[in-house]
Amino acid sequence: PLNVTFKGRGNAEAKNRKGKTDISVKTKDGLNEHIFELKVWDGIETLTEAIEQLKGYLSWHNNYCGIIMFCYKLEFTNILIKVEQYLTDNFNFDRREKYIPNEFRFKLQHPTDNFKYIDTHLTFINLKTT
Repeated sequence: PLNVTFKGRGNAEAKNRKGKTDISVKTKDGLNEHIFELKVWDGIETLTEAIEQLKGYLSWHNNYCGIIMFCYKLEFTNILIKVEQYLTDNFNFDRREKYIPNEFRFKLQHPTDNFKYIDTHLTFINLKTT
């Protein structure tokens, strides 16, 4: 499905810098433009680890990255509140950019260049059915 949407430029388990990211979408020139990790929520530590993992995959040419977090826990709203506070405290998250309650956008400082920031999109998906 990725390749249909992105005309052959989408890849799963794609090599980028220090490892394999879960999803990668290349530019028309072949550079890995969008990098995504998929995770299952098990607390703030899960998010911290996902962010550190993403940093290891980012090359200087990357401008966008994201995390898709699947959540099987109760009290989904409380989890989103905790995540928002964590992002505010650690990544200068600006609440005004939050348009959808389960999505967050913030700037992630590039690991090898203090003057480059990568637009990061975090989406939580609630899979708890009962």
